[in-house]
Amino acid sequence: MGQVHRFVDPDGVKVSVTVLAHKADGENYGIQVRTCNGGDEPFNASTRPWALSYGGGEELSQDIVFGGGLLAPAFVESELTPAACRKGWINYVRATGAPDGAEYSVEGLTHARWEW
Repeated sequence: MGQVHRFVDPDGVKVSVTVLAHKADGENYGIQVRTCNGGDEPFNASTRPWALSYGGGEELSQDIVFGGGLLAPAFVESELTPAACRKGWINYVRATGAPDGAEYSVEGLTHARWEW
């Protein structure tokens, strides 16, 4: 947890991503994340690359929930200018059992994985 992963995605965008915290919240489960732009061009920071992991990465969940009463502040999709970061909670519908990690993947390539 808290480990920063830096990489260049398939489009040449320099990204750093971190899972800062994770927490069960009733029927849901949240991860607090930070995405930063390490490049020279803006890019769109999104919840889409993030997923909860079950069974050591064998099963991934991207069933994100939105609305009131969730862990906040929410991670909001937005354009990140060079050197800017976005931080917030992504809330998921919890599958059977507890997640054991999170992953960040772009175009089918896993760039980062955190385990807890």
